Amino acid sequence: MTPIGEKYVRTELIIVPAKISVIDYYVATYKCVHCEKELGESYIEQAKAPVPVMKKSMAAASTVAYVMQEKFQKGVPLYRQEEYWKGQGVDLHRNTMANWIIRSSRWFMPLWDAFRKELLRCDIVNADETDCHVLKEDGRESKQMSKMWVFCSPEKNITLYQYRPSRKGQVAKEMLEGFSGYLQTDGYSGYNAVENVTHVGCWAHARRKWVDCFVDKKPVDGSKSQKAFEYVEKMFALDLQWKELSPEERKVHRQSELKPVIDEYWNFLNSFEADKDSNLGKARTYSLNQRKALESVLMDGRLTLTNNIAERTVKPFVMSRKNFLFCDTAKGADASALCFSVIETAKRNGLDPFGYLLFLLQELPKLGEAPTEEQLERLFPWSDTIPAYCHLT
Repeated sequence: MTPIGEKYVRTELIIVPAKISVIDYYVATYKCVHCEKELGESYIEQAKAPVPVMKKSMAAASTVAYVMQEKFQKGVPLYRQEEYWKGQGVDLHRNTMANWIIRSSRWFMPLWDAFRKELLRCDIVNADETDCHVLKEDGRESKQMSKMWVFCSPEKNITLYQYRPSRKGQVAKEMLEGFSGYLQTDGYSGYNAVENVTHVGCWAHARRKWVDCFVDKKPVDGSKSQKAFEYVEKMFALDLQWKELSPEERKVHRQSELKPVIDEYWNFLNSFEADKDSNLGKARTYSLNQRKALESVLMDGRLTLTNNIAERTVKPFVMSRKNFLFCDTAKGADASALCFSVIETAKRNGLDPFGYLLFLLQELPKLGEAPTEEQLERLFPWSDTIPAYCHLT
């Protein structure tokens, strides 16, 4: 038979299971024959071995990157990863993997510091915090709750997590030392400790307080909470109309159209009193206490009405926390913060988290404990030097 053409039949999606390999490294040793013959001296030199991610460990950079991605991006706790490895014929205990994460994540610290410097150069920073349960921490009971702080910016695709045992404003003050732009938060008073910034509030939180007044998640017709809620809804509806405008144009519209609605909102809140312990009183007090910060959105068209970017940023940790529940030690919590920072920053820059983790764990050990700014800049996720395998196809 002679072929005369072809006909398309179907397309299939196939899976190639992960393959685990063992690699042995040897280094060659050389001697200089000329030196021995002409000078009567022996000169021997040994080739340099590839720099490992950890000394005296069988973990390759790819193995550590895999464990990190599984836990911090996919939310797979280490005890379940232990079961996976056992199914692959590898006896790898969860404590060993935890140790790998803690030891390897230290390489990320100089990069985290460099990211922080970039963040502080931005005009807008968003911040949030959430609970982080650490079982073993000096001077604290195991049931006490610590905090995972998150800092990011709509201007630069950087996400930074920071673990601290305290929710005190001193944490944010130290983190943002040197920053003098707009700081948008949810209204937690601790952020007032940050000086030389313009505090920006979150209208979504103000709206949420009024929703708490509803009955069965529905507003009561003619109620004060319904009217206040409608004012806030009108603000969001107006601002949505200007979404595609330039910041300068958006600011003009906000001044001419949004400000009158905000003024009406304040006048309405000041027209009545409410029991401070009731949901109505709490909603009213929240807005009035946040008045200056909530009005800051009128100052710059680049600002948004909500702190949603920070809330979305903290969500991956919250979702993963449901699976691993707690961190055993403060060192583990610090390592978690570093890994989340790298993974979420990679995602915001369109990189494959595993590829970027692998790249960093291969390159950072080569640079030693104190890489230069120039060396670190080549590792930034937006750098032109990032290899192709880090990019999502």
